[in-house]
Amino acid sequence: MRLRLFAAAIICIIAITAFSHVPVAAQTASPTPNANCKATDLVKSLASIKPADDSQKDMDALLKLADQIKDQSAACNGLYFKGTGQKSIGPIELASGTYLVHLVTEGYFGATLKLISGSCKTSEYNGVSMYNIGKGEANDGADITIDSDGCRALILTSNVSGAWKLTFSTLQ
Repeated sequence: MRLRLFAAAIICIIAITAFSHVPVAAQTASPTPNANCKATDLVKSLASIKPADDSQKDMDALLKLADQIKDQSAACNGLYFKGTGQKSIGPIELASGTYLVHLVTEGYFGATLKLISGSCKTSEYNGVSMYNIGKGEANDGADITIDSDGCRALILTSNVSGAWKLTFSTLQ
């Protein structure tokens, strides 16, 4: 019973945290304009979660759920992009602040920022590179940060060899 209450509390905290932030800005020309926003489906699936009576299995299920909630929050706020092969993304508009950008891919993936207006700088060495990922290096994800001061930019991908997903989250 305690585990069930604990799991319900964790799910509520994650859902409130993920869906309560203010979206950064409307995204234009997005390759995935909220087509992946299926928060209702995720909420309906919560009813089917049953405790496994094994702490490790229950924790694994909660962590998977936390990832799904994070993905839905990003998808519903327009900060979620996915594709296969090379694509130009954007232009994206990021209000002032710091953003975590999470990439998941099993293949190769390169990306740079092409500034249009404002200011934005990545955490990578030259401030415009985002990723230079080798095959298998981002199976579980790879993260960078972007510091924005009214940034409007394109994301230019290159050397892409498989399906990929980019998720933006605000840090401040």
